[in-house]
Amino acid sequence: MELTKSPETAAEWFQKAVDMGNPFCRIFLGSLYRRGEGVEQNDKQAFSLFLMAASDKISPNAYAMYQLGGMYQNGIGTEQDLKESERWYQRAYQGFLSLEEKSRDDKLWYRLGQMNMAGIGTAVNLEAAKLYFNRSAGYGNTDAEYGLGCLYANPDFFQNTIFQNRLSIFLKLQKHKTNLHSTSIGRLYLGENEDIPRDIEKAICPSCVLPLR
Repeated sequence: MELTKSPETAAEWFQKAVDMGNPFCRIFLGSLYRRGEGVEQNDKQAFSLFLMAASDKISPNAYAMYQLGGMYQNGIGTEQDLKESERWYQRAYQGFLSLEEKSRDDKLWYRLGQMNMAGIGTAVNLEAAKLYFNRSAGYGNTDAEYGLGCLYANPDFFQNTIFQNRLSIFLKLQKHKTNLHSTSIGRLYLGENEDIPRDIEKAICPSCVLPLR
């Protein structure tokens, strides 16, 4: 029997599982409420479900903790509380570290890289960000490749890098025809960093940087 995608049916089954005490389905149902898929969009209900998942005594969910950090930070589904936001982000980071020890997940490595690069739930650690981005990129994660490009374009990370080392990662991403990556390539040519030659033509047309086939 061929199954067809049905957010409404998914929400019904997740709700049944939640009602029976399944801790893992709380974050899935919460995500549906957050996005308004299969159910009426409801940030307060999403927050409640994420809180239940994150606070479970047996299997606290790090992904739910991360969601709570963002919702407290932006006042979504609850009152804004930056202290609570940081507390949940810190718990999420520690939870992700525990998960990372048990699995090989490129998306998890990318998330850890992002948190280290931005200082979310942990102090800024660009070397750790590089480590996790490299692991993720090794599994073909293009977001991690973009993260590496951002690192090498950051003067706080690597002051003396040459132009081609910074640019090569963005050039690889340009092949995916992503506007965000094209914009990032263009910015490298605007003279923001002393060791990258200013080139307005390439800044306007970053695709021109790509070698001809």
